[in-house]
Amino acid sequence: MQLADRLRGLEELEPCSATAIQVNASTRSIRIMRGFLLAKEAELARRSTELHSTGDGHTADKVLQNGSKVSQREAERTTKRAAALGRSDAMSKELADGRITAEHADALADAAGRMIGDDQRAALFDKDDEFAIAATSRTPAPKVPRLSLAVKPTPRTGSSTSLRSSATSTTRWT
Repeated sequence: MQLADRLRGLEELEPCSATAIQVNASTRSIRIMRGFLLAKEAELARRSTELHSTGDGHTADKVLQNGSKVSQREAERTTKRAAALGRSDAMSKELADGRITAEHADALADAAGRMIGDDQRAALFDKDDEFAIAATSRTPAPKVPRLSLAVKPTPRTGSSTSLRSSATSTTRWT
């Protein structure tokens, strides 16, 4: 089914009287269209970055903020996702086809951000096809906090100690 057909079906759908089958099919259509739009947005963000690097146009973050009316945080997340998808043809294609979600692409971008140096990032993106296959058969798991405890002097006395925890999150596919 083409994107135009999916959109037409959604326009014609009356949610109040939709059957369970129609709700499921319409939700699937939304996922597929959203994936296409997110992949296209990533392509445009990468192009905006290229244009800005030559002095022609604004940063991708600014273009997204102004054009899409998203927050700075969302614009930065989209730009980071775009960069990762630009190095991962398989994940980009799966997103465009609606077989994975932005969460999958964000998990890849986050993993790339945790790599130390270009060699590690290159090794990560060399496994592009493997990640795409895994992503199409799994949903991203919720972020799981990892607590690290540090002993720190209490400011009042300088001699007693208190425990401070800092949570960091990781995303994995289940």
